[in-house]
Amino acid sequence: MVVSTRNQTDSDIDRRTVEIVRLRDEGLLLREIADQMGVTKERVRQILAKARALGAETKPPKQVVTRQASILLGMSSEMRPGSFRRLMARFNIAPVANKKGRLYWNVETLRNIEPPECIVCQNPIPLPRYTRSTTCSRTCSNYRRSRKTARAG
Repeated sequence: MVVSTRNQTDSDIDRRTVEIVRLRDEGLLLREIADQMGVTKERVRQILAKARALGAETKPPKQVVTRQASILLGMSSEMRPGSFRRLMARFNIAPVANKKGRLYWNVETLRNIEPPECIVCQNPIPLPRYTRSTTCSRTCSNYRRSRKTARAG
């Protein structure tokens, strides 16, 4: 009788693992999965790690929150959502969802962003720098300033 209880528990664990992987594939956050499954966020992370180690193929999420989107683009994870939204507005990209006050962004759209060109040398501007400047480097920025002062004087 103990063996059957153990087998039932193992099958429940398997079903729970499959359900957690499915929810993660749908793009839910660890906290949302944890609340839905009645476990902690850390336990969800552990179950997902174990599932990956056992060979479960987890799909990359289709949507990510602002923090994950900024990391995906090579920017600071501490970027404020409003600043990120204004930056994405420059590329005509809008969030795809707003759940519980969190903005969600389409991963494919973010990956297809073409970096803007420097107004001095026409090289691509790294996105972290583009949040502050329209030039690709300090050298181009200094060159642009020197041209402005030469025209004014």
